[in-house]
Amino acid sequence: METHNVKRLTLADYTVRSSAEKTDRSGWVNYGVDNLFPQYLSELAATGAVHGSLCVSIGDMFAGKGLEAGVYNKRLEALSAYDVFYGCAHDYKKYGGYYIEVIYSVDRQNIAKIRHLPFEECRIAVSSEEEEIVGVYHSNDWANTRKKRNKPEFLPAFNPTNNGEEPRQIFYKFAYCGANIYPRPDYYSAINSIELAREISVYHVNNIMNGLRPSMLVSLFQGAPAPDEQQQIKRDWERELTGARNAGKFIMTFNERDTPKPEITTFPLSDADKQYEFLSKESTSLIMVAHRVVTPLLFGIRDVGGGFGSNKDEMAVGLEIFTNQVVDPAQRKLADGLEEILSYEMPNITITVIPNSPLMITADTAQI
Repeated sequence: METHNVKRLTLADYTVRSSAEKTDRSGWVNYGVDNLFPQYLSELAATGAVHGSLCVSIGDMFAGKGLEAGVYNKRLEALSAYDVFYGCAHDYKKYGGYYIEVIYSVDRQNIAKIRHLPFEECRIAVSSEEEEIVGVYHSNDWANTRKKRNKPEFLPAFNPTNNGEEPRQIFYKFAYCGANIYPRPDYYSAINSIELAREISVYHVNNIMNGLRPSMLVSLFQGAPAPDEQQQIKRDWERELTGARNAGKFIMTFNERDTPKPEITTFPLSDADKQYEFLSKESTSLIMVAHRVVTPLLFGIRDVGGGFGSNKDEMAVGLEIFTNQVVDPAQRKLADGLEEILSYEMPNITITVIPNSPLMITADTAQI
């Protein structure tokens, strides 16, 4: 009886990056299984064209053009408060939270310095008994904490009444995070779409670099090897063929002169251009929705069809909605944090963020 020995190549399998939280025996709460989930979010923003540009543009809108605090303006300038605010605004957009280091003067009467600490460099610290938040651990590189210069340093949580014993403290504020300690960025639900858009880009680059060669079917005509050898051959071919970075690569095999050679049959993907166009548009649309973008025109993206009647009207109305629903709440969260810190020496301080809008709304458009 004729038998057919068919082996299925296991193609690349996408696994969602875990954001699980677990208390480490050293005293901090790990963010992600590998404790590097913030670094992963940073990588997504750095390598995704649409997502990355939205993080920058919306972060700039959160930060505004400056801060206004009336009689305390000069004091804000002396503390470089806007520089701190700017960094916090971008972290709030990218990660859903921010950290500020507060350093008190020698006499503890004033704040000597405030400093923005990058979100990805901080991990929440908890007590060993009741796991209450007691501060933050800071490291320059959480992937290499064994190096002396990256050893996590504990900094107590912000509490002005304890500044005598704790001249350096950490203030933090997160977006609503439910039962978890760490926040989730507002685009969290679109991480799969962000990954999709990134992989499509990587695939096309590699496909072009390798001559736009199609996918292929490999048939070996050297009999049926032993099971262990079959598995090894299968793993070798999987390693060479799978993943976006292997798009269009060719394989070179070495055979004896008179032995059967592998048969490689190419098969093009039907309507590939339409499929990639659909996936690209779909991923971009979902990313926009997750970022709560009312109209892509605000960020230089023109969508075909639709709108509020004209570009001007669409942008004006879209900006108003986006400002009310997204920008204003974020700025209030950021300003509240800075006010809480600075009220230690500036009673009743009220901070207003000077708007940084992609569209200058004139008197006539304001009537819409």
